[in-house]
Amino acid sequence: MSISVVFFAIANVLVKSLGHLPFYELVFFRSAFALVIVGSLLKHKKMSLVGTHKKLLFLRGLMGTVALTLFFFSLQNIPLASATSLQYMSPIFTVIIAHVIFGDKVKSIQWLYFISAFIGVMIVKGFDADITYLELAAILTSAFFSGIAYNIIKQLKGKEEPLTIVFYFPLVTTPIMIPFVLNNWVTPSGVDVLVLIAMAIITVIAQIFMTKAYQSGAMSQVSIFKYVGVIFAIFFGYVFFGESLSIMAISGIAIIILALILNTRETLKKT
Repeated sequence: MSISVVFFAIANVLVKSLGHLPFYELVFFRSAFALVIVGSLLKHKKMSLVGTHKKLLFLRGLMGTVALTLFFFSLQNIPLASATSLQYMSPIFTVIIAHVIFGDKVKSIQWLYFISAFIGVMIVKGFDADITYLELAAILTSAFFSGIAYNIIKQLKGKEEPLTIVFYFPLVTTPIMIPFVLNNWVTPSGVDVLVLIAMAIITVIAQIFMTKAYQSGAMSQVSIFKYVGVIFAIFFGYVFFGESLSIMAISGIAIIILALILNTRETLKKT
C-alpha cells in the first residue's frame, strides 16, 4: 500500500503538470495506454478479455469514466491537496449507495462521520479561495461516481478476474473520449508524450500494488493507510506548484480524513 500511495500521488502530479493539455485528452491517453498494458497482461496470463458479466463490467467502466474525467478536470483547476482529499469522499458515497440500493446496514455512528466529513468539505471550500462551487461540484460528483463503481466492483467480486474488471475501465473510457479529442485536439510535445506514458505506467503499477495490498488480508491496516496520500499531495503541491493552504483549509482536510478513517474502521468491523 505504501508503494501504491506514492505512485498514485506521483501520477496526480504528472496530470497537474500537463495542465496546458485539455483534461479529456489526458483521460484519453491514460486510458489508451492502460488499455494496451492491461490487455497485454491479460493475454500473457491467458485470461478472458470480455468476462461473463458484460453489462455490469460495462457499467463499472462507464461510472469510472465519469469519475476519472471529473477528477482530472479538478486536478487541473484546484490545489492538489484539496482535489485529493475531496475525491477521498468516495468511500462515504460507497457506503451510502450500498445502504440505499442494496440495503447494507449503516451504524448510527457512521452517519455522524458522514456529517463530519461534509462539514470538512464546507470548511475546505470556505477557506480555499481557489475552489469555485462548480469545481467543488465536479470533484464531489467524481467521488459519487467512484462510489457507484466501487459498489459494482463489490458485486463482481469472485465472479470476474480483477484484471478483467480493470481492463473494462480503459476499454469503455477510450472510445468515449475519442470524439472530444478529435474535435478539440491539442498536439502534445515530445516531452508531453513521455510524461503521458509515464503517467499511464505509474497508474497501472499503483493499481496493481493496491490490489495486492487488499488481497494481503490486512484490510484494517491497508485501507486506512491509503489516506496518507493527502500528506504527499500537500507536499507535492507545495514543492512542484507552489500551492499553499490556509490553516483552516488544512483543518477541513484533517476533519475529512479523520471521518473517513473512523468510517473505514466501522465498515471493516462489519466485514
